[in-house]
Amino acid sequence: MDLPEAPQDTELRNIIDKLAQFVARNGPDFEQMTKNKQKDNPKFQFLFGGEYYNYYQYKVAAEQAIYKHQQQTNGSDQNSNWSTSPVQMQVNQPEIDRIVKQQDVLREQIKQSEQNLTAQHTVLVQQQQAQVEQVVAKCEMADLQKLADNCGISLTEVYSILQPIIDSCTKDSISNGKSWFLQHASDKTKADCIVESLLYKVLQSSNFPSKLHVIYLVNDLLHHSARKNANDLKQALERVVVPMFCNASIAATDEQRLKLDKLLKLWESKMNYLDPKTLEKMHKPLQSYQQYQADQMAKYASDISSLAQQTKLTFDSYQAQHQAFVCHAMQQIMDLQQQKQNLEQGSQAQLPSVQQQQTVTQSQTTANSVLPLETIQATLQQTIQSLSQSAGTTTQTPTSQQQQPFSVQNDNFMNVSLPPPVINSQV
Repeated sequence: MDLPEAPQDTELRNIIDKLAQFVARNGPDFEQMTKNKQKDNPKFQFLFGGEYYNYYQYKVAAEQAIYKHQQQTNGSDQNSNWSTSPVQMQVNQPEIDRIVKQQDVLREQIKQSEQNLTAQHTVLVQQQQAQVEQVVAKCEMADLQKLADNCGISLTEVYSILQPIIDSCTKDSISNGKSWFLQHASDKTKADCIVESLLYKVLQSSNFPSKLHVIYLVNDLLHHSARKNANDLKQALERVVVPMFCNASIAATDEQRLKLDKLLKLWESKMNYLDPKTLEKMHKPLQSYQQYQADQMAKYASDISSLAQQTKLTFDSYQAQHQAFVCHAMQQIMDLQQQKQNLEQGSQAQLPSVQQQQTVTQSQTTANSVLPLETIQATLQQTIQSLSQSAGTTTQTPTSQQQQPFSVQNDNFMNVSLPPPVINSQV
């Protein structure tokens, strides 16, 4: 297999090669920190799948292999040199252990912050869904009132006729209600208005018996429209019966659902009641009702668009706080790593002169494979700054506008010393 092509730009290649060395020796956390700080820098697009991404991945893998081999070689030498002096190795061990624990705590805080961010997103989506449903219901009521005004139907009278059916659902109440609705559904517009008012009543009710009683009335109206060939009424009923039936079915218990299933079987036995496609939708209540909700949200998209935008702005704020904390915590982890390296080097300096002489060679070898983090940052910064200065000479861009990589001290737009707060479900 051919090797990935290296950049022709010597300075860009130098950046990629050096960063690959640092990542191979210091792990993916260093790469993530670089991504966070250089996401808007075009010179670092290779970190985000851009040009030369494959070359960068190849260099990281190659440097990791070299580093692993050096570690194995150094490890065998260190075992023989240090085996006779365990006391000196443990001079600063308590302090080193404390630093390791601090690093572990910071990593756990980063993990917890990520979990909090995910949970906060879930809460925001749930909150948005509830708000969307409220807006859609408000729009539906406004359209229904407008339709009623246009065709001369009083919604107050409709619901006063409907209330006895909801309360008791006796034969008399069903019969009286059916007679009133048939008398007033004298044309297509009025039929649409009446059945839409029945649908709205079912969707806004939280009580299953109330939903079921309205559906029983719809059954009687279907029977009449089929027997009398009242096509306007039949078409209007067929349009609302699916969301009406599915809404009641989703919230029903197993025992309550048996009553709906019995009604569905009756409709299936009457060939002239409902279209087969309509009946099929009622066998998939959850899927069919979700489709109805999606259609309604599309219908009132202009009214609910602001809700989605507000949710996005809120989440972006939480995400920015999380990212700032991650950068701050990663900087602390790197500072602690530098302290740990200094302590380890101090332990080596306390060895007897004979072993200290042996250690000089080992320290030089190790220094070639694992660079101190302050050197990593300084070297990479110098390379990037030289690029920026070079670009500045060509474009005459003021130095003050050049990007300063890996600087977290000025990220004081929020308090990053603590992780984002644990979410409050009452958001």
